[in-house]
Amino acid sequence: MRVLSLVGAAISLLWAGALGAQPLPASVEAEAPQPQLRPSPWRVMGAATGYWRLDPNYTAFDDIAGGPTGGVAVQRDLTDSFGTWALAVEAGYQFGRVRGSVREVWATQMSQHMFELSAVLRWQPLRWLTPYARLGGGAGYFSGAVSPYDNASDLEFGDWHPAAQGGLGAMLWSPRLAGNARWRALQLVFSVEGGFLWTPSWSIALAPPAAAGGSETRVSTQGTAMGEVSATAPYLRFGFGVAF
Repeated sequence: MRVLSLVGAAISLLWAGALGAQPLPASVEAEAPQPQLRPSPWRVMGAATGYWRLDPNYTAFDDIAGGPTGGVAVQRDLTDSFGTWALAVEAGYQFGRVRGSVREVWATQMSQHMFELSAVLRWQPLRWLTPYARLGGGAGYFSGAVSPYDNASDLEFGDWHPAAQGGLGAMLWSPRLAGNARWRALQLVFSVEGGFLWTPSWSIALAPPAAAGGSETRVSTQGTAMGEVSATAPYLRFGFGVAF
């Protein structure tokens, strides 16, 4: 009997070893950890910005003193890490045009071309949410015309002026649309930002438009000063684009 017991124990050990050597089903095997995707350092976004001009003289060119602008911005991260903080640089361009009137005698218009370079500090507490602060400056070309309603010749103006702005905002990130460990992920990005734009006051100097044949075809004239105006304003900016 003792021999039979030893034989049975040996068979049981061999059977248990055979079972342990068999691979586990796919549903039981632990999944291998996926490598973390590299951050997306580039962002290209379209932007729409609404301004509330503080200078009452601005209403001579914009009846509601709150004309919107459209533009584009490109961001590039200066840091390439998986941390929650990142520093980026942004280059942007804005364009807008407003219309107004003066005492129902003159029709007015003003165009704005703004070129900006900003530093952006982002904090990413969640995968889909990134609060940020932006501070930058640049230059804007403001040009326009004053047109009398009696169809007389227009008077024009235009000049470059410095500008500075800063704001606080947040980015919302979509789930990753594509990407792997070797290639950066592709995501959609939506942003909203509120801030303040500052420009110095400048003098509006009206002059007749240049003749088609060049300055030699007419007597040279000097612009007539019509007062000062500033484009300083708080703003609200919405952006939508892609990160890659």
